[in-house]
Amino acid sequence: MTSAWLVNRHVVMWMMAAYFISLMMLMGEIPWWILPFSGVVIGWRWLYVVGKVSVFNKVAHYALTITAIGMLVMSSLDSGMLENMVNLLLLAYGLKFIELRKFKDVLVLVGVGFITIAIVFIFSESLMTTLVAVILVILQLSILVALNAPDLTWLAQIKTAIKIGALSLPLTISLFFIMPQLGPLWSMSFAGGATTGLSENMSPGDIAQLRGSDALAFSVVFDDDVIPPAQRYWRALVLDKFDGRQWQQQIKQPRWRPYESDISWPDLSNEPSVSYKVIAKPSNQRWLFGLNIATSKDGEVKQLSDFTMKYNTPVVSTTAYQVTSYPYLASKLSLSDAQQRKNLQRPQSGNERTKQWVDKQRIKHADNKKFAQFVLQYFNQQPFFYTLNPPLLGDNSVDDFMFDTRQGFCSHYASAFALIMRYAGIPSRVVTGYQGGEWNEEIGYLNVYQYDAHAWNEIWVEGAGWLRVDPTASIHPSRVISTLDDAKDEPFFGGNRFSLIRYRDTPWLNSLRLSLANVEFYWSRWVVQYNDEKQQKLLEMLLGKLSSFKIMSFTIGVLLLIGLMLWWQSGFKWQRATSAQRFERVYLTLIKQMERHDIKRSLHVSPSVFCDQIIECKPAVSEEIKSFTDFYNKIKYQQTAPITSEHVQQLQRLLRQLLKKI
Repeated sequence: MTSAWLVNRHVVMWMMAAYFISLMMLMGEIPWWILPFSGVVIGWRWLYVVGKVSVFNKVAHYALTITAIGMLVMSSLDSGMLENMVNLLLLAYGLKFIELRKFKDVLVLVGVGFITIAIVFIFSESLMTTLVAVILVILQLSILVALNAPDLTWLAQIKTAIKIGALSLPLTISLFFIMPQLGPLWSMSFAGGATTGLSENMSPGDIAQLRGSDALAFSVVFDDDVIPPAQRYWRALVLDKFDGRQWQQQIKQPRWRPYESDISWPDLSNEPSVSYKVIAKPSNQRWLFGLNIATSKDGEVKQLSDFTMKYNTPVVSTTAYQVTSYPYLASKLSLSDAQQRKNLQRPQSGNERTKQWVDKQRIKHADNKKFAQFVLQYFNQQPFFYTLNPPLLGDNSVDDFMFDTRQGFCSHYASAFALIMRYAGIPSRVVTGYQGGEWNEEIGYLNVYQYDAHAWNEIWVEGAGWLRVDPTASIHPSRVISTLDDAKDEPFFGGNRFSLIRYRDTPWLNSLRLSLANVEFYWSRWVVQYNDEKQQKLLEMLLGKLSSFKIMSFTIGVLLLIGLMLWWQSGFKWQRATSAQRFERVYLTLIKQMERHDIKRSLHVSPSVFCDQIIECKPAVSEEIKSFTDFYNKIKYQQTAPITSEHVQQLQRLLRQLLKKI
């Protein structure tokens, strides 16, 4: 092992590339200051390699380290434990570039690199993440190969690293499919907010931010026929408390306390239902998605009285659960006095113009359903506009929206409608979730993206229960300023021109987008969601009726097969010894036998000299050792014909005669 990495620029480039790619993979989880910090350390390392700068000044080193630690402490005030640990790891990873002086420093850097690859999977389990992780593994292995085989060309080093990685695949795949599927041994909390997706609070304009993302929220596989698009309202949260500007949940559960189901259902045996499986992407929150009214027999899913579902722990990895929804069940449920008071709650002051308007209109429309229809007609006939870039609202947000700006997104309309209903004495609440989704006819699944995020309302009507009302849908099409289909408006996808959904009217790009979505769906369903149940089905398909003996035998057999393959690839070959090799082994046997009698042969000693050495110590076998040595020299050095098995047998007979006489 040498210090070739100090002068081989390609090795340093691999180190910097691995660090940079790792940062890009964690871009959404790290604070902004890590990027300029990283630019300083890897920039200096490259300038040092090309001879443009000298060794990093100690004062500058200490100053950079103290500054980074200070920024880390400041960032930790608004971050959870996991984010702080990731930031600390990346900070140490970057600082190590300054201290690359010895061989062991590079080994530490590579070790931290491998740990960082594992950290990436905490935040993302997508196929793209896995493919980039494979590239990172090849880079780290290439660095190790370059350290131990510096004479190889850089291309040969990469090829060797790829071969090492490929040899590990059979064992990796086998362990994944046949070893017990263990749950996480520990859990760690994030900062407290959602890593992506909806929030447990809603202010005007909040959901519009989600419409700028084309990230996948969840996928759905229906057991039977797919439901029509107009019915695809995926409930996630019910917000029933309003402070004059922001809607939130009346009672919030601490993140550390598990939810308990607090609703009992009537007999559902004859109730029309829709069954489906939801594959939810990580959100770091407990809420789940389902059509109204959603139930689940999954032990980890809890069902609450507002008809929402919560997971026992935050959803930090791709999670699948089975759901059965009962779309006509609401009319059979009752509303308690406490629930009615909760859904009529309103601020003591503020939004006075809206209250006065409601009092005036309520006289004309005494029936609750007719009053709700009147408000929807009002939104439709008056100059209300749907836009992703509405003007800012003041403290009296509903007043400003209803009588001044009249421009907004779904959260504006849902917030105003809920407060209007409460002013009219009609129990109401805001529901946030997703509406719609993209159906894949070829494979048969529905993808729901972040840009499908939506807010709507539910009002309580005696005899009908909670009814869904979507005030945003009442806006006249001529007053829709910006939508998903309007390519001229920038709000969707944050102005990201690389989002393939923008180009869905281009056939080949749309075909590429759908193909990538299909691959991601299969990856989530069969790899990320591979669990005990799927493992058991796979083993039953391979082994029939399962037993402990069968499983153990199959596991040992697979591991032995892989071990033999690795042994073979390492250079071992089952090959019968040649006659020349067997002939030489006979002479080596003589040497070992003589060592037992304290007669040792030095490496430089010829067979004839060794013969004299044996005669000197054992005169009684002089004739036998001379015959053995003469025959060995004759066959080994004097004849030109190949050594045959007869020669081997003759030498073995002479050796036996010699050993009998000693």
